[in-house]
Parts: sequence; structure tokens; C-alpha cells
Amino acid sequence: MMRKILILIVLIGVFSTVYSQDETIKTIQRLTLENDSLKKEVIQPLRDSIVSCNGDLKNLQFRISALVKDSVNLHNQIKKPDKKNNTDILIQNMKTGLQQKSDSIVLLDSIIKRKDRQIATTKQDEYNNGQQSVYSKIESSYQGNFDNLIKSSTRLTIERDLPLVGNDTKQKLQNLQKYFDAQQVLSEQYNKQKANDAQKLINGIEQTELVVSLSKNLKDYKMYSDSLKSTIGRIFEIDQTYKANKYEKGDRTKKRSFILSELSRYFRNYHRYVNYPYLSNIIMDIMDKKQEDPNTDISDLLNKL
Repeated sequence: MMRKILILIVLIGVFSTVYSQDETIKTIQRLTLENDSLKKEVIQPLRDSIVSCNGDLKNLQFRISALVKDSVNLHNQIKKPDKKNNTDILIQNMKTGLQQKSDSIVLLDSIIKRKDRQIATTKQDEYNNGQQSVYSKIESSYQGNFDNLIKSSTRLTIERDLPLVGNDTKQKLQNLQKYFDAQQVLSEQYNKQKANDAQKLINGIEQTELVVSLSKNLKDYKMYSDSLKSTIGRIFEIDQTYKANKYEKGDRTKKRSFILSELSRYFRNYHRYVNYPYLSNIIMDIMDKKQEDPNTDISDLLNKL
């Protein structure tokens, strides 16, 4: 009997682990931080339920401690009964009392286990409700106009959200992914095959204003790239015929004006060049190099085209 009591004392220590639930609650709080109505209508009642269960567990553990203490006292009295009352009746009463205490401990142990299960279920419900709310919020964020979704999304957000949405929304995200994949071609050196494949990729999705514009940009990519090659070629001719004196500010300024004149002609004739990130970066490199020294060689930039 004493061994059972000691085992129960050890179990009491194990039951105290029920209070180490802060990490799970923090996780749910992070998931539902942006949804105030969820916190008010779902999370707070569930947390109140957990707090209530924890309070019940504390009371039960206090009662078990008291019962264990009483049981130990009774057990000691049975072992060492008072000489004046050393009768069979007294010993039998003590044994009966000890058994009752043990039965009470078993009963309370059962109640605590039931509370443990209740808390575990409550925590799981809290997590599931919070997770479902996050998924619903993601779904609702993709219910707008396709062009607006293009403006508010990126390739990374689409890749992140694609596994989290249902089939209806998944198709829209896949179309957005096709758009961004096709748009990426404009950030790379012109390649006829890639440009054609990108056009085919977006031909099968909703032909909104931005989709049609992207299709035109892909179709005109070769023209914009070839024209920039010609512009750089004319800047080469300026470099060959005009070497600015690096010690004469006016001389350097004059050569820069010739170069800027060629670039301005490109801007005027091909005003949509800003839609081609790869070409725009090359233009910026030309301007940076020639601004520092108008005699700087830019043949490496021509090779990029």
C-alpha cells in the first residue's frame, strides 16, 4: 500500500506538466493576430475554458496532497498503534480509513485524467479554429479583379499561398503564377523561344488589360532589344570619333550631350522601354558609366544583348 501511495505522489508531479501550454497558445496567437473578431469570439472563450480547467486541476492536486498526507499518517499509526488503544477494532478502523483515503485518491486521479483530456481537446479546437480562420482569410484575399490581384501579388506570395487554398481559388493562383512566369522573361536577355513560350503560356488565361499588355511586350521584345543594340552602336561611333579631354570639363560635357542625344532618341521612339527590366538596367549602366567618364568603353554592355 505504501508503494502505491509513493507512485501516486510521483504521478502528481507528472500531472503538473499540464501547465506548460504557453508555446501552443503563442502559436495560435501568432496565427490569428490579424483577426480581432476571431480572438474575441473563439480564442478568448477557449482560453477562458483552459484557465478554468487549470484552476480545477490545482484544487484536485491540493486535495490529493492532503489525502496522501492523511494516508501516510494512518499507515504510521497502524504500524505503531498507541499502547493504550491497541485493540483489533482500532486497527480495523484505521485500515478502513486508509482504504477510503486510497479510494479517494484513485477517484481524484481519474478526474484529473479526464481534465487532461478536456484541456487537450480544447487546445486542439483552438488551434483548428485559428488555422481555419487563416486559410479563410487567404482565400478571401484572392477574390478580387484579376488585374488587381496581379498588382497586389508577387511570385513569392503565390508560391506561398498556393498549397493553402481550395480548388476554386487554386486555379486563379495558377493563372497568376503563369502571368508572373511570363513576365520574368522580360527580366532576362531576349530569347526568341522563351518569348514565344511565354506568349503561349498567358494566351490561356483571362485576357485582362495587364495580360494583354504583357502579351504585347513579349511580342515587341525583339524590336526593343535590337533598337537598343543600334543605339549602343551609334554611341560606339561617337567614342571612336570623339575623345573628350578628361581635363576639360566643357569637352566632357559636350561628349555627354552627344551620347544623351542618342539615348533620348531611343526613349522617344521606344517609350515602353520601362516595361523591359533587362533593357532598362543596361540603359542605366550606360548612363552611369558615361556620366563618370564619357570615354568609358561600354562594349561589355553590347555583349549582353
